[in-house]
Amino acid sequence: MDSKSSKSALNQIVEAMKAVNMIGLYGMPGVGKTTLAQEVGKHAGEQKLFDKVVMFTMSQNPNINNIQDKVADVFGLKFQTSSRQGRAEELFKSMQRVNKILVIVDDLWEEFELKIIGIPFGDDHKGCKILLTTRRQQVCTKMNCQKEIQLGILSEDEAWVLFRDQAGLEGNSSALNNEAKKVAAQCKGLPLAIVVVAKALKGEGLDLNGWKAVNQRFKDSRHLDNEDFGDVLQPLKLSYDYLKKGNNQMTVNDIQMCFLLCSLFPEDKEIDIEILIVCGIGVGLFPNANSIEDKRNEMVMAFKKLQKSGLLLETDDADSVKMHDVVRDFAHWLTSTGGNRFMVKDKLKEWPDMVESFECYTAIALWNCSSNIKFPDKVKFSKLKTLILQGEDWVDLLVVSSTFFEEMKALQVLFLENVSFSTERFPSLPNLKTLCCVHCKLKNFSSSLTNLEVLALFKTRIYGISEELVKLSTLKYLSLHNFYEESGMIIQPSLIERLTNRLTSLQGCTMSQIL
Repeated sequence: MDSKSSKSALNQIVEAMKAVNMIGLYGMPGVGKTTLAQEVGKHAGEQKLFDKVVMFTMSQNPNINNIQDKVADVFGLKFQTSSRQGRAEELFKSMQRVNKILVIVDDLWEEFELKIIGIPFGDDHKGCKILLTTRRQQVCTKMNCQKEIQLGILSEDEAWVLFRDQAGLEGNSSALNNEAKKVAAQCKGLPLAIVVVAKALKGEGLDLNGWKAVNQRFKDSRHLDNEDFGDVLQPLKLSYDYLKKGNNQMTVNDIQMCFLLCSLFPEDKEIDIEILIVCGIGVGLFPNANSIEDKRNEMVMAFKKLQKSGLLLETDDADSVKMHDVVRDFAHWLTSTGGNRFMVKDKLKEWPDMVESFECYTAIALWNCSSNIKFPDKVKFSKLKTLILQGEDWVDLLVVSSTFFEEMKALQVLFLENVSFSTERFPSLPNLKTLCCVHCKLKNFSSSLTNLEVLALFKTRIYGISEELVKLSTLKYLSLHNFYEESGMIIQPSLIERLTNRLTSLQGCTMSQIL
């Protein structure tokens, strides 16, 4: 919605673009910086102020290759080299051939040299304007922004109008609305908090006492204040708790767990729902569903509910979801204590020091692990149910020994990406239900995974498989996409037929087409 602050910031940005080439937009988490930046890009395109407009997200751990790909796509560039520096040089020259360019750099956390990506500006390209968004004003200063613009919170009246509209309330009078205004005021003028809380309460049919109860819940939750989240944490906690409303009590934890599963994935990532489904099946979500297909349907409905509640974002692809970075931080706060303890790390260059307290984790996700990491022979995680390991490069794979998993007896889900490993002499993992591999190299596939229910292999090279698949007697879901057989052995049609007959003869079992 339009607000005095957003209108003022938009006008300042448009005016600044006429005079300077580096503009910084800063403001607290959840205030609407990304939304305003998108509006600036839309305005610039509609008014034909620039020949090209490109926007990308940096986040705390930027993926330079992905950013280069996104920028190159806007400029119709097909890279001729594979190195980061070579791609940057190609992009640099390609952009210099375009007269007027607007580059929107969203969610910048620290000083960054844009030439690393291949973006020319200043003396290298006076027609290239940069708009960056950040939580921290000092980032604007370090980036030498010639104009720094703060996006402020909504006024009390603006906050109420947004809350009222999102919650489906009518008018501005009545005792009920007066109480609802008190709830809106607890969101401290933050658009993200207002939208999330309003959507959580919409359709609940709250009467006057109900709104008073919600207001009291805010007052009773002052201990939730946290300097990393500020005023946005309490509204998010309220929305998370309200996932219980309107659901069968047996599915409450399942919907909340669907939300928490999303927080295991990297910041700003568009998360494939199919990956979330195979992980959810593995950890036992929706146990009362009679079949795999029923579980899938339940999880799809859960993700839609999370989107409607504002806790997940929609993407351009209907088969994926995304988490706002502030909401992801909130989920990590939720999983920092209690029964569901998560650890999520990115850009890992060496194996972290393992102290005794690490045994309490139920889910661990290690993303972009350097191929130079020396994994220990064994790691004892007695409560670990979900393990995600990703190498940083699908060419130089991360090598993991099968003995590494020996002390993970509670493990239910193993998700590997850009990893090379062998299941020969694979330890007995009695609770392992899901094995999902993406861009992996899998050697000596073994039927020793006696309780495996879900096997999903995406763009994975396999050495020796054949009859071992048929021996997986508990298998209920098999997905082989862009599957490569590297041993020279072709999967015979008769094997496919036997697998299909066995899987489809069981209620709700699924086999995806081999592409």
